[in-house]
Amino acid sequence: MLIPLQDASLTDVPPTATSRNLVIQQLRGWAILLVLAQHISLVTQLLGLLPGRVTNSGYLGVELFFVISGFVVTRSLQRGGWNLRHFVVRRLFRLYPALLFFLGICALVWGVTSFWAPGDLPRQLFGASDWRFVTQGAQVLTGTLTLNTSPRLYVHAAMWSLSVEFQFYAALALLAFAVLRAGGDARQCERGLWLLALGVVGYYALARLLMLLGFNQPGMAWLFQMRFDFLAAGTLLALVPPGWLYRAGFGRARLALLLAMVGTVLALSGFRHPWPEMPLQPHNWLELLGYPAALVGFSWAVAVAATMADHGVGRSVVGRLMLWLGDRSYSLYLVHFPILALVWIGLWLTDLRLVAQPWTYGPVQAVLGIGLSALVADACFRWVERPGIDFGSRLLRWHAIRPAQTAPAGRG
Repeated sequence: MLIPLQDASLTDVPPTATSRNLVIQQLRGWAILLVLAQHISLVTQLLGLLPGRVTNSGYLGVELFFVISGFVVTRSLQRGGWNLRHFVVRRLFRLYPALLFFLGICALVWGVTSFWAPGDLPRQLFGASDWRFVTQGAQVLTGTLTLNTSPRLYVHAAMWSLSVEFQFYAALALLAFAVLRAGGDARQCERGLWLLALGVVGYYALARLLMLLGFNQPGMAWLFQMRFDFLAAGTLLALVPPGWLYRAGFGRARLALLLAMVGTVLALSGFRHPWPEMPLQPHNWLELLGYPAALVGFSWAVAVAATMADHGVGRSVVGRLMLWLGDRSYSLYLVHFPILALVWIGLWLTDLRLVAQPWTYGPVQAVLGIGLSALVADACFRWVERPGIDFGSRLLRWHAIRPAQTAPAGRG
């Protein structure tokens, strides 16, 4: 059973352990676990055995990634003094090496499906024309996949969220460029970002209120699916005074973090998520109540995590696993869809019964899909992601010291 559902995103692992918050890194690990739980059919099958109507709320991994990304990227801009050259270079070498690696795996899936005729099942599920494959790959690279009106390829199903993040990064860069170009400074950049983020969150709140009152404009469905309010919430967390964040833990940071995470996921498991996406209705309670609750819960979790010290983090087996997953969350997020496609094709070739019976396919998909995705993601992290981040850092250092090296010697 294939479930090409919308997925999560993403992204910013600082190059050194001393420049990151390990608790937030663990939150990335939990976020990618939610994503995998959403896309592994066995989890949905097991939840279906429970009494009542419990839905798979793993899709919330996307929203958690968004809050984390808004917070971390804004903090990165602040630490860098709103230097746009540094911001762009770090983003490029942070994101694109692994993204090109991902597109290479997608090309492998596409090449494998070309051996079947257009009417055969593997070609129907995972194949595409040359033009469609190339154009969607270009849209993934440019962050414009969400503007595409044609159905996404299975291997690109998760990339909508990466496009949303790319658009968010572009908005931050354009805002800073406009302010600095007009003669402003870092403080004015932050003020402009305050207004932008508050405007985004406020607009989403107003749109939900209007929908509750029966006003359902055509553009609302697209707006809600993009989840820009979660990115804006993370940005606001990065801009508030640090003392405010410490109050979020109420003196019991670990307990507050646990309540924020577990409470949010469990609370939204009672809302039915429409798959495939359905037109918004005036009483879509997931959209009206569920997602605002997730916005508050995940913002609370990130606020608490941002204040927790790294000392002692990762001592337990679970803690070390979450750090390992957090480090590789971007690579794992990228590669798991094409790996799941290859697993399905391999099982289909081995024995049709392996994919025809849900309770046979589910466990096999979970073991092989997660195992192979973890191996490939680890390789991508070690040999593609980290070298790309290191090269970007060296490039910036080389650019910083180059004038001193080439300047003429002073008079003695």
